[in-house]
Amino acid sequence: MNRPYTFKDIKGHTGIVSYLQNNINEGTLPHFIIFDGPEGLGKTSMADLIALHLVYGSPDREDYKKAYEQIVCKNASNDYIKRYACSVEGGKQAALQIKDDMHATFLQDRPKVIICDECHGLTEQAQDVFLAETEFIDKNVYIIMLTTEVTKLRLSLRSRAVPITLQPLKRSEMVTLLREEVKLKNLKLQHENATIEMIADWSQCKPRTALNILNAFAPNSAVPLSQIRTLIGYIDTKDAVPLLKSLSGSLTFGLAYIEEVPLTNQLVSI
Repeated sequence: MNRPYTFKDIKGHTGIVSYLQNNINEGTLPHFIIFDGPEGLGKTSMADLIALHLVYGSPDREDYKKAYEQIVCKNASNDYIKRYACSVEGGKQAALQIKDDMHATFLQDRPKVIICDECHGLTEQAQDVFLAETEFIDKNVYIIMLTTEVTKLRLSLRSRAVPITLQPLKRSEMVTLLREEVKLKNLKLQHENATIEMIADWSQCKPRTALNILNAFAPNSAVPLSQIRTLIGYIDTKDAVPLLKSLSGSLTFGLAYIEEVPLTNQLVSI
């Protein structure tokens, strides 16, 4: 699974991608953005691409390619793009370090982008620091926060940012993405169409969750449907029939059957 190199590599979220591209090109991107939404939808990828385009411009540039390796592939920082895992570094000291980054001398007059991942992990004291520092943000500084639990951030802090909420992909988008990955890895899926649709439904159309299933298999592998079902704990409708019957019959039989059934989200939907 390759991380997006440019915005055109992002599947789905077309309205959000268009908004980001247009504002980056026009130089009107907000300086404080909070990405919110469930895990595995592409918040980090979008933040990385925003940073790369702001600092380096065209993806064809050599310094963009070099920075992509550092920022995206190695999940690291460089002189212009700083990332913090706030779930680990959520204390006041980390926030003070970010404050120093915001006021550091700018090299070659390029923007500085600070990415705060899992910002719901920021302590009250850390959020105090951000409240003070986000009242007036330098024209060359951009702060991007990422969270799956936006309500853990103070309303006063959230009110200073532009909120961007990501939703799961449409089913058709998820199926298209999975087909591309199958082709890229040259996987030979048994009952390919039905299997891909099953993975899309099971993942609730979250790209990372769905792609991780395909990444469990080496390139050029032949993948039987039974292996996919085993990995995701799939329960077929016919497997649930005895359970449904038991609910209107013997309580003893029903409890005995339930004890043997692996309960998953798939069963709930059935």
